[in-house]
Amino acid sequence: MPVYVPEFGRDSYRFYVYGGVAVAESTKKTEPEEVVPAEDLVACEERINKNMTWASPDPFEQLKKKDPGKIGACNPYVLAPLLLKAEINWNKVNPHQTLMAAFVPTGLTKFSDIFDPGKSVIFPGARTGSGAPATPGRMPKTYAPIIPSSDHLPPGAPQGSSPPASLPFKKITFNTLKDVVDDAMQGACVDCYFIAALYSRAWCSYPAFPPNPSTCLNGYNITFYSPACGSVTKCATTKFPVDDYKQPVFTQMTTEWELWPALYEKAYAMFMGLKPSVLPNATSTDPEISVFLPGDPLLSLFHLTKMKWDFTGNNTIGQPSAFLTKELSPFGFASSYNALNKNLCAAIVASRKTIYPTVAWTYDPSVESLPACSSALFGSTGPYGSDLIVPNHSYSVLGSITINTNNYIVLRNPWGANWCGDDPSGSVGRYLAAGQWTPAQGITIQLGGRTDGIFGLRTDAFDCCFRGFGWVQFRCV
Repeated sequence: MPVYVPEFGRDSYRFYVYGGVAVAESTKKTEPEEVVPAEDLVACEERINKNMTWASPDPFEQLKKKDPGKIGACNPYVLAPLLLKAEINWNKVNPHQTLMAAFVPTGLTKFSDIFDPGKSVIFPGARTGSGAPATPGRMPKTYAPIIPSSDHLPPGAPQGSSPPASLPFKKITFNTLKDVVDDAMQGACVDCYFIAALYSRAWCSYPAFPPNPSTCLNGYNITFYSPACGSVTKCATTKFPVDDYKQPVFTQMTTEWELWPALYEKAYAMFMGLKPSVLPNATSTDPEISVFLPGDPLLSLFHLTKMKWDFTGNNTIGQPSAFLTKELSPFGFASSYNALNKNLCAAIVASRKTIYPTVAWTYDPSVESLPACSSALFGSTGPYGSDLIVPNHSYSVLGSITINTNNYIVLRNPWGANWCGDDPSGSVGRYLAAGQWTPAQGITIQLGGRTDGIFGLRTDAFDCCFRGFGWVQFRCV
């Protein structure tokens, strides 16, 4: 059963495969008169990579040794309304004060505590104060269809936005980058690693929505892949954990009322073996999404694509596709930016886009020491203290940009808009790219603002704040 039915035109196919050519420049015929038919994306990848081989050591063993491991942080902007038991229009409140009002009752005393893995309930296993929920996200009311309402807009939706006549509203059918810029926003559970991977996968291959087959009553069949390279298909129906307003508690609808990320999250919960929900109206096929455990963003990319990564360079191209930032020099890379260049398409002026789905993850300072560069770059406040660069968290890597001779890595926080922006001390602001980024012709994105969590981080700051990053590009053999 196909996972996706992308409308692979000759241009988009060539861009995805050969990567060194920008979208707007993909007019040269690389295969005489070949038109790639609509097909299962995984089958397409298999054909693309049919000549690649995989060498030892196995990447799953590498992952265990590198241990990006217990990554997980839930979205405080979704958790806060649940803690306050109120709807919040973040455009009309002071985000800093509102977050404090929500999290002070959980035992926190200052703003930076919200982003402290040793204290905050947005992280699993944190020490919490009296009355704090044992696990973030355990506050949905029922399992039910989401009911779009102009009175309760999805986060970031413009005023006056009208909901679609039916859900899911399937916008992603044209395989254009514009279709995914504002999609996939994490909710009140700790699966940031999966949402970051899901967004990166869409960013690099513009998926059409899965078919709605007769074998999946009132839902959609979504396929994932196990480490043994076997496919597992789950039927995700359009019932979700919702709050009193029938709005989603976990993965959110976006500004275009998209629902496909929530369906993927539900199917992934089933794939990961989460137990059936105990919420009212839940059935045996409705998983308990709130109990997602921390995870590995690279492994989630494999689950989504059946494509692998490599920490060693033991493959046909002779170089890694995944790195720890402390271990760049043995491979001859001076910075993460230099390593990432191996995964970037041709420049559009000073902007470049990732070719393969790429993720990055930060340190957990509650269990490991930060690099010495931390105090040199950020002072005594350190790099973590706001919703911008969050510890123990996963991000999508979208590309790069060069501004005034400084190289920046372009990232996306799966929480969406960065309402509190820079670290309150101002220490982070100097290392953010400001200005326009052009990942493809006709598409410009403002960096360093509240635009869907997309920002540029100077490469030396990235090397300091992020523990590792990597992309998937190899088939199982």
